Amino acid sequence: RDAGPVATVDLVDRGLVVAAPEVSDRLRRRHPGLTDLAATAGEVDRVRVLVPEITVLRGADASVGRLQAIWEDISVLYFACHTVRSPESPYRTFLPLSPGPANGSSLGTPYLDIAGIRTADLQRCRLVVLASCASGAPYVSGRASAPSLGDAFLDAGSGAVLQTLWRVRDDEAAQIPTLVLLHWRVSGEDLVTALAAARRAVMTGPDGRLRHPFGWAAYVLELRDI
Repeated sequence: RDAGPVATVDLVDRGLVVAAPEVSDRLRRRHPGLTDLAATAGEVDRVRVLVPEITVLRGADASVGRLQAIWEDISVLYFACHTVRSPESPYRTFLPLSPGPANGSSLGTPYLDIAGIRTADLQRCRLVVLASCASGAPYVSGRASAPSLGDAFLDAGSGAVLQTLWRVRDDEAAQIPTLVLLHWRVSGEDLVTALAAARRAVMTGPDGRLRHPFGWAAYVLELRDI
């Protein structure tokens, strides 16, 4: 796939971060792994420095309705939250968000799923960052398969998605995504080069030894065909 033209500051003019949504008790009971992410505050601060023209939807504001009201005019979408994959249903991969009114309805949908993403027009979006566990892993079971959340964002028109193929630690989840933003946004490198630079920066520990690839190799970049 073609990485497209080199991104510059002029192309990345508005950002949106969705962080630490207030997940409903019903979703928490059904998915006990939806714990609070302690490192999210620092992650948001780092993204804010790299993308100054940014809106942050955090806590109760991180609802589907608030997100959908502005995301079609955004060029960098950054999700610092959980990804849930339901083994019972291939298409039940979603981002749990805060309950709230959506599309004028009083019954807010407390999650963003593949169908909700595909209905958007995200052609202005140059990059989506899914800094959560297995956000880019497709559902595959026997002969059945289904797309990942990253695939859905590309289908909606996004230029690229930075995502993970397996579980990542909360305290490390922001390292590679923010380094990618640094190399892409500040240094003007294309996204493929930016990801390679970010991986090289974290694959070696303080002792000079190569770290286990479980941490730094989880992050991959998927580009839309252009």
